[in-house]
This record gives sequence, structure tokens and C-alpha cells, in this order.
Amino acid sequence: MTINTVKAQDYLLKGTLGRSTVVVDLIVSGGDAEVTYFYSTTCTDITLRGLKTSGGIAVYATHRSFLVGKNYDTSESIILKQNPDKSWTGTWADKKGKKQPMLLAPLDVATIKHPFADLPVVRQFKATEPYEFVRSYMLPVDRDANPTNKGKLKFKYIKLRGTSVKLLFLTEGLESAMMAKVNNMMINKFIEFACSYCSCAANIGAPSYEYNIENLYLSENILSVYVTFQYFCKGEPHADGGEEPINIDLKTGEELELEDLLYLSKVAVPEPGSAKWFAYREKVYAPQLVALLQGLHPKQMAYKEDCNYNGVKLWVNPEWYINDKGLYISPVFPREIAPCRNPEWSFVPFKVVNERKNPGKKIVLP
Repeated sequence: MTINTVKAQDYLLKGTLGRSTVVVDLIVSGGDAEVTYFYSTTCTDITLRGLKTSGGIAVYATHRSFLVGKNYDTSESIILKQNPDKSWTGTWADKKGKKQPMLLAPLDVATIKHPFADLPVVRQFKATEPYEFVRSYMLPVDRDANPTNKGKLKFKYIKLRGTSVKLLFLTEGLESAMMAKVNNMMINKFIEFACSYCSCAANIGAPSYEYNIENLYLSENILSVYVTFQYFCKGEPHADGGEEPINIDLKTGEELELEDLLYLSKVAVPEPGSAKWFAYREKVYAPQLVALLQGLHPKQMAYKEDCNYNGVKLWVNPEWYINDKGLYISPVFPREIAPCRNPEWSFVPFKVVNERKNPGKKIVLP
């Protein structure tokens, strides 16, 4: 994080705070200093800000109150100095005067043998965010002792210890290579979710971060998970939230696109997320989707002043997942009218999905 326009010096360090192992990201930019660190037992960020001094740095944990417009609660402080051998030594103190020694040394991520080094998120962390790379390596996780049965499939949850963050991985029911492919996709997502939770340093105390698995559909052919988040991270003026659908074809190990299940146009689909893709979705796909939903749910799709579900732009990039009824699909409303999102009625029955799915794909649905 750059704290002003002066080129920053960024130090990735590992060592001890008292008897505890910590990983530290120290940024010095001009006369400013910032320390973000986590204990190996939790991996949850603590951020302190302060100044570069003639003898080193002095930083303090301050929490910004957007209600009263000022900083308060200097719950801890750290004073550090760099030694000739590039190590850092200093003292941590809380506001009651309790002190602990700190001893830190530079950490080279090339020395870390990450068990998931080949996953996309881990490769990205190593290349661009070494602090997150170290965190992803040290995440404290638990796994279910016993699997859950779902037909011929069995799965367990992997969980970020002490939190609600979890995601399933398969243990039986697929050919080994396919199961490994699917599980790598799920572990990749889990690492994203867990690191996101850990980096959400709260305004006060522990991170204000709610994580829920709202939908889990698992058959021999399809895995569909829908995760929601509500969070209030340090430095943010208001709470926010988001959703993350995961939809995987268990016969191919590929993540499904909405066009795979609702093939509403023969127009070639541009690269997802590109400018051409958004134009295609708005001009071609979304109008067809609205027409389909108007036919399936005419009363609910009728114009209403509070939630006008006929707006084409609301359906350009909808959230969607598979449940027992069929394909659930939700429009995306602005934050100020978020209550209009996720209507209960907004689904396409399996019968219709089977009629409209992409004929070029071998997707098996009920």
C-alpha cells in the first residue's frame, strides 16, 4: 500500500513478537511508516501507522471513526530500528504499558515450499503480493474428520480456524484426476476467501466479516456453490458485501458459464469481462433473458416502482447458481436498492434449462 507519492520501501519480514511468530509488511515512504502484520496462529491483519524517525520507525494502531470523523483507540504501538545486517529489532507495547521484544529478519519467498504453488491465486500472490503469498502458506485450517455423503459422492469442508470461512472438497465419487482438478479449483477459491477475510482489518477489534454458504447443489454431474459476504473493513467508510458463485461441470472439470445453461443467442460470445462481452450481454443476451423470465414469471416481472425487474441492464451480469428447482438467477441492483436483489421467485426450471442449454456442451441436468 503506497502511503504517499514518494517511492516507498517495502520490507517483508518474519520473526518474533515476544514468544509469538509474526509476519510483517513494513512500508516506509518519505517520512511516513506503516506496519501490517499477523500472528501465525490467526493470519489476521493488524495495521499500525506512524512516522519514520532518526532512529527507525514508530507506528501506532489507530482506528478511524467515520461517525465522529477522527482517529481513536491507540491500542498498541511498535518501535523498530534496522540493524547493519538488515534485521529489525524493537519493542511492541500495549496502551497499558505491557511490552514485548521484537526481532525480525528479511523473508525470501523463494525459500517457501508452498503445497499449492501451482494454483492460480498462489502464483499471482508470489509474483505480485509476497505478503499474501506467505499468508496463504501459513493459513491455520481445519478439515472435517468425517465425510458427508451426497449420493455416490463424498465431501469434507476445509475451514479457516476460528471463523465461518469454509469450502468443500471432494473425497470420493470421481475418477482421481478429475477429483484433483475439481478440488484444486475449490482450494484456489478457499485461499482467496480466507486471505480476503484475514486482510479485512476491522475498524475496531476483530474483522467484521460475515461469510455464508447460501446454496450447495451437488450431483454426479454438477457442483454449484453460492457464497455471500458482508464486511466492514478498516479504512472503509461503510459496510459492503458481495457474492461468489462457483459452478463446475464434474464431467469435464470446467467452470460453467451462464451461456452454457441458457443458450439464448447464436452470436459468438466474446471474451468474458471484455468491453465487447459487456456490449454483447447488454445488446444481445440480457434482452433475451428478460423475455424468457417475463414468460416464466409474468406477475413478478411486471413493472413495479420499487423493484423494476424489467430493466435490461440489471441482467447484463447477473448472479446465478443451480439449486433443486433449476437455475436460480438474480439481477444486480445498485447498493441503495440492494433489497431488490435475490428475489425468491427468480429461477428457470430444469425442464426449460434442458431445452435451452448449449447443444455443443454435454451438460447433464435432472
